[in-house]
Amino acid sequence: MERLHAVHREFDSLGMYGYIWPHTKEIPGVFEMGIFRMYTGDDGQSVIKELQQDDPILESLKTCTGCSLQINEPTEFSDFHPAPRRRWMSMLSGQIDIELADGTVHSFGPNDLRLWEDVTGKGHRTRFPVSSVSISMPLP
Repeated sequence: MERLHAVHREFDSLGMYGYIWPHTKEIPGVFEMGIFRMYTGDDGQSVIKELQQDDPILESLKTCTGCSLQINEPTEFSDFHPAPRRRWMSMLSGQIDIELADGTVHSFGPNDLRLWEDVTGKGHRTRFPVSSVSISMPLP
């Protein structure tokens, strides 16, 4: 997957700033959600793959039983670590940057759904680069 570009800020109809994420497909008046899976490859390194909306792995969303909120402060950073457990994650506000061992950085925001499955191996780095708190919703 290619390195994603910077986030673009745009005014919405109410004059509020909104974010257009580089991998979000924009349709006039509609944003299509990006769906991604991060898992451990055969070499022990984390891999990020975009999923299609008809991918069978999405069936596992039906087994989610609740949610929680995770709040991260601006500029928060975590060095390489594997995911603590398999879980789906969605951003409600802000941005998370995921850096893989090969140096690629993937940025995710409120229009993305992510499945974290890299529970073994070297893992990934995370940072929250926006100037306000980032709020995520993990789904167990």
